[in-house]
Amino acid sequence: SHRLLTYCAGCAGSLNKVLPTDHILDSIFAPEALVTGKFKAAKAPWTYLNRLKVKHLLKKKHPADVTRERNFFAGKKIRKHPFRYIFLVLLTAVISKANK
Repeated sequence: SHRLLTYCAGCAGSLNKVLPTDHILDSIFAPEALVTGKFKAAKAPWTYLNRLKVKHLLKKKHPADVTRERNFFAGKKIRKHPFRYIFLVLLTAVISKANK
């Protein structure tokens, strides 16, 4: 059977209702599970957290001289607080619990 492969996670979720569709990163990071049909795609809000995780790993492994990332605080130093990550995890848990 043929499967469609897309780079857009939203498209993969929508198209999967019509024909078998997978996300390209799933084919890279979990090819065995994808082929055997044992792969379960992440649902919101985990998809967003996974996107942030992949973005962080790619930026760390392949730093770019020029990026097109939005910077709302140009010229100002911003301290990173671990509390925002804790808040994000707690918020994700609450949303996840509410969606069940």
